[in-house]
Amino acid sequence: MNDPFDDTLHAYFKQHKTEIADDGFSKKIIHKLPLTPKHTWILYVAYLLGLVVFFALNPFYALLSQVMDFVTKISFFHAPTTISVFAFLSVCFLFGLFVKISFDESIV
Repeated sequence: MNDPFDDTLHAYFKQHKTEIADDGFSKKIIHKLPLTPKHTWILYVAYLLGLVVFFALNPFYALLSQVMDFVTKISFFHAPTTISVFAFLSVCFLFGLFVKISFDESIV
C-alpha cells in the first residue's frame, strides 16, 4: 500500500526529470580509474604485522581467565522468580507501547 504523498512526489519528479549534459565526461573519468589498487602489499604487511604482535603478546591466557571468571560468577546466580520475569516483561511491554504511541503522534 503506497502513501499518496509518495505517489505525488514520484509523479512530480518523473514529470520534471532533467538530464545534465556532460559530453562524455563521466565515462572518461570512469575509464581512467584503476581497476585494482596498486598498493595492496601494504595491506598484507599490516596483516602479517598484526598477527606477529597478536601472538607475541599472547592474549590467550587473559582471554581464558576472563571466560573462566565469567563461568564461575554465572554459576552463583539464581533463576529469577516468575513474578520478577512477569514484571520485567510488563515494563518492556509498557515501554514499547509508550514508544509506539509517541512515534504515531509524531507522524501526524
